[in-house]
Amino acid sequence: MAGGTFAGAFPVLPSARVPRFAVGCPMGQSSFEVVGDIACFSVSGEQDLVGGVHQITDAILRTKTRGVDKLLVDITRISGVEPPSVEMRFWLMGEWAKAGRGSVRLALVTRPEFISEDRFGVAFGMNQGFISNLFETRERALEWLSGRDGVRRRLVGSEAGEALFEVIGEVARFRLTGEHVLEDGVHQIADAITRTKKSGYDKLLVDITAITGVEPPGVDRRYWLMGEWARAGRGSVRVAMVARPEFIEPDRYAVIAGMNAGFTNNVFETEAEAMDCLLGRRGTGSSKPAPTA
Repeated sequence: MAGGTFAGAFPVLPSARVPRFAVGCPMGQSSFEVVGDIACFSVSGEQDLVGGVHQITDAILRTKTRGVDKLLVDITRISGVEPPSVEMRFWLMGEWAKAGRGSVRLALVTRPEFISEDRFGVAFGMNQGFISNLFETRERALEWLSGRDGVRRRLVGSEAGEALFEVIGEVARFRLTGEHVLEDGVHQIADAITRTKKSGYDKLLVDITAITGVEPPGVDRRYWLMGEWARAGRGSVRVAMVARPEFIEPDRYAVIAGMNAGFTNNVFETEAEAMDCLLGRRGTGSSKPAPTA
């Protein structure tokens, strides 16, 4: 990219290219409050992109200063701002990551036209250690921040699947079989990571090859689930997942995002390959290693 450099697959923009203040744009209104364990920041009215980005950066810093680790930002009522370009998405996420990495989770509520289908901005933030996501409603954002994202969903018309946790040697193993919904499965795996850590182990093999009722997740869901697992296991548990081929993304961007957030993980088609990875054995067969960032 002309005028910028690249870190892995993502551009790093020179800070001099984005001014701290915009000139000649009437400013709208903003409010900041803490409700329970979640900080809420809302921006409305006429704004300019750069000024709005810095207001959100300040809200992240204010959230951290207040000792809170969750921030909901609502920009659904702003005007005067067009959806940012890819370059600007990377810049703004870099600003927010510098302010909140490792300390504040951000849920941004916005209009559909501001949500990019590929979620590369969200991925870039995770590569900087900053967990964030975008939603069209405050309800969904609050569910995600509170860890209730799908937890209470139950299958209708079929029995729930089964889960098995056991420790064999130095490796904990967790298997999901039968009918599941995506969100419940994600939270069960997060619980297995936490259980592995509390049991004093640092290696976990997760096998989801026998699950049914779940479609391969989209890009946004992949980054969300990796964020959940990274929160549970970063710096303490290595995870090797065994999944069917259709669940393995060719570029492994979510795996890279997790690793850059301090969570060592990879995904394989066979249990033998996963065990080789966990135990540091060479010769992982046909498994494709995750590309380096």
